[in-house]
Amino acid sequence: MKPISVLFIENSVGLSGSTVSLCTLLNYLDSEVFDAHIVLSRAEQEAYLLGQTRRPGDLTVIAPRRSLKESFAVQRVLESFEWRAPWLGRHILRVVGLLDILVVTLPYVYRLRC
Repeated sequence: MKPISVLFIENSVGLSGSTVSLCTLLNYLDSEVFDAHIVLSRAEQEAYLLGQTRRPGDLTVIAPRRSLKESFAVQRVLESFEWRAPWLGRHILRVVGLLDILVVTLPYVYRLRC
C-alpha cells in the first residue's frame, strides 16, 4: 500500500513549542502509512528537526518576508506620533497591518502553493 502524503506547515516566528510538538508527532508517525512533507519558516526549525527526529521526512524552508511594521520607515513614523498623537499611531499600525496582507502574507501563501 502506498503511504498517504501529509503536509505539515510550521509557520511560527522561531523555535517554539509548536516546532517541538511537530517533532514529537513526526517521531511517532508511522512512515509506512504516512509520507511526511514539512514546510518550515525558519532555518533554526529545520536544524532542530534534523537533530531531533528519527526520520524527518521531506523538509523545505520557505521564509516569509519581514513585516512592514518592522521597517525603519514605519518605525520612524510611529515614533514621530508617539507623543503628539498616539491614537494616530494606532491607526497607522492598522493600515500597515492591512498592507502586510498584500505585501507579505499573500506572496508567502503563493510561495507555499508552488
